[in-house]
Amino acid sequence: MAKLSLIRSEFKKQTTTALIAAFGLVIALSWQTVIKKIVDSIPKTGILLYHPYLADLYTAIIITFIGAIAILMISFWANRPTKAERKIANKEAIKEQRLSSTKLEDQGLVYVVDLLRKGKIVAWFQGGSEIGPRALCHRSILADARDPEMKNKLNKIKLREEFRPVAPVVLKEEAISWFEIEEDKDYPFMLFSVKCNKSEDVPSALHIDESARIQTVSIEDNKLIWALLQIWDKATAVPMLINTSFNDSGMPIVESPSDALKCFASTEIDALFFVDHSLIVEK
Repeated sequence: MAKLSLIRSEFKKQTTTALIAAFGLVIALSWQTVIKKIVDSIPKTGILLYHPYLADLYTAIIITFIGAIAILMISFWANRPTKAERKIANKEAIKEQRLSSTKLEDQGLVYVVDLLRKGKIVAWFQGGSEIGPRALCHRSILADARDPEMKNKLNKIKLREEFRPVAPVVLKEEAISWFEIEEDKDYPFMLFSVKCNKSEDVPSALHIDESARIQTVSIEDNKLIWALLQIWDKATAVPMLINTSFNDSGMPIVESPSDALKCFASTEIDALFFVDHSLIVEK
C-alpha cells in the first residue's frame, strides 16, 4: 500500500512537471513569433497601434492568459493532498501540538452540546470552505449566548476590541419567537431587535441596543448545524448559539484541517470538532 502511494505521488509530480513545461513552451513560442514580427516591422509602420501584426500580439496575450490559468490549476491539483496524506498530516499535527483526539461516531453532536453547556468554546469544521462577510457554519467558533461574559471571552481569544459584537445562528423555525421579524422569510445577515421578554436570555448575542445580526438555519440550509441547534434547544430552551468566524486576529478564516489545528492550538478555544469525521480534538 505504501509503495502504491509512493508511485502515485511520483506519477503526480512528474505529470505536473511535464504539463507545466508544455504550457510554458506554448506561451514562449507564441511570444517568440509575434515579438520577432513586431520588432522587424516597427521601422516600416512606425506606430504600434496600427501594426499589421497586432492580431498576433492579441493572440499571444490570450494564449498567455489561458496558459497561466492552466498552470495555476495544475499547480493546485498537484499541491492538493490526497485523503490519505491529509489523514497522516492531521495525525502528525495533533501529535506535534500535543493535543488529544477522540472519534465520537454518532455521538458527536451530543458531545459538542455538553461542552457548550459547560461554557466551553468549540470550533466547528464542516465540509468545504466558504467565502463571504460572515461565517456560515462551515468554519465557525460556537459558544453559549446565555453567558453574559461570552462575548468578552471570544473577543479576547480573537484579540478584538471589547465593544465588538458577535452574532447568533438561530433555528429558522424559532426565529420569529425571538426576534422582531416577519414570518416565512430568510434573514441570513439582517439586523433585527430581540423581543423584549427574551433579551436577558441571550445577552452575549446582542448589540448594545438589543439587536442582533442573525443567521437563520433550516434543515435544508445545513442539516448538521440544524441538528446541533435542535439538540441545544431541547437542552437549554434557547434555539441559538453564538457563531463567529474560525480564525485568529488578522488571519483569514481557516481553510484546511491543518489550518484549523494551527489556529486551535494557538488560541484559547477549548475544543475543535471535525464534523464530517465526528472527530473531537481537545487540549
